[in-house]
Amino acid sequence: MASGCEGPAQPTTDDREATFEAVFAVFDANGCATAGCHGGDDLAAELDLDGLAVAHAQLVDVRCANTDADSKGLLRVTSGQTDASFLLTKLALTTNDPTLGLPMPPTGEFLEDADIDLVRRWIEAAPRLQESEFALNLYKRSVGARKWPTGTDKPRSIRRRQKIPRR
Repeated sequence: MASGCEGPAQPTTDDREATFEAVFAVFDANGCATAGCHGGDDLAAELDLDGLAVAHAQLVDVRCANTDADSKGLLRVTSGQTDASFLLTKLALTTNDPTLGLPMPPTGEFLEDADIDLVRRWIEAAPRLQESEFALNLYKRSVGARKWPTGTDKPRSIRRRQKIPRR
């Protein structure tokens, strides 16, 4: 076959499920939770990504430390709304912005388009709705429990949507 006759390149698809675990793996692989960034004692933008549960709690429906983004009503991650999620804005930046700050990660090694798309798909999937199940799974793993402790600390969304087996 002659050169150039192969036809257009087929687009690659990202078959990763858009879960927070997959998004956190991207953060972890790019050193986002290291000291001097979003881990350790000196946290950039007061954002702690040092651990799965902490990172999730610090991202979803939390106000930005960036005053310009905060004044525009952007949250770090606005559940189900990519255009109102500052995280996605920061990942899409390629140069320093006078109001939005440095692109993330600031090392000059930008995330792959597939990784940014994974974050976008996770935000579109409304992570707030997944949060209750996510928190339950973390709780179960941490104490080996099969159900929420007694009391009202079980999120209402789980009580409505999910039957938790009794011991």
